[in-house]
Order: sequence, then C-alpha cells, then structure tokens
Amino acid sequence: EKSLASPVTLSGIVFFTSFLPPGSTDLDDACVPPEGQGRLYAVGLAEGNALVNRDRPIDEQESPGDPEDRWEKLASAGIPAEVVSLPPKFILRPDLTVQEYPGRQRWRTFWYKEEDPGQ
Repeated sequence: EKSLASPVTLSGIVFFTSFLPPGSTDLDDACVPPEGQGRLYAVGLAEGNALVNRDRPIDEQESPGDPEDRWEKLASAGIPAEVVSLPPKFILRPDLTVQEYPGRQRWRTFWYKEEDPGQ
C-alpha cells in the first residue's frame, strides 16, 4: 500500500488516498489486466485516529477509533487521485462522489525532518 497523492486537511481531518497493487488473487481474467484498488483515509490531524465509525451496522454501540475505521475502499479501481476540497464543507472523492464534512477551514499539510545543525 502506498500513498501517491497529496493530502488535504479540512477542519482537523486529514484526507488522503492510497493504492494497493493487485494481488495474485486478482488475476482471474487473462484478457483484462488487474488495476489494483484505492482507499480513502480520513484521520484526525492531532492523533491520526479514526473519526468516523465506518462499520456502523456491525458495531452500532462502538465509537470510532478502530484502525479499520480510518479508511474505506473506493468504488473506482486503479491509482486514485487526490481528494479535492469543495468549500465550504464538502470534498470530492477520487471515485467522483461528493461527501459532506463539518467545518470551513482548509490548509496545506506537510511533514519534514528537522536536522540538528550541530552534527
């Protein structure tokens, strides 16, 4: 699994996609090349935890937080594009569906390694 697109942060929620290459079980039809599968992640900016209970019918009483609740499988196959913010409170998912999320703030997110100047 590898993330190939830039993340988007919207009201403290980081949205990003990842790509899972096809496995050996995906080689059912020799005439159609396997495309792999994409996932959409939505995690909290501060702790990286799940903010949505995605398997609600199974564990109705459980609050979000299970590692499996951090992502959902995209409806489209292949390498997913990045998530697009549609102000004020929507995102355009890579499978071309629009999803509502709370809030209005948007900013770029990036991480970098700070080098010790003394070394």
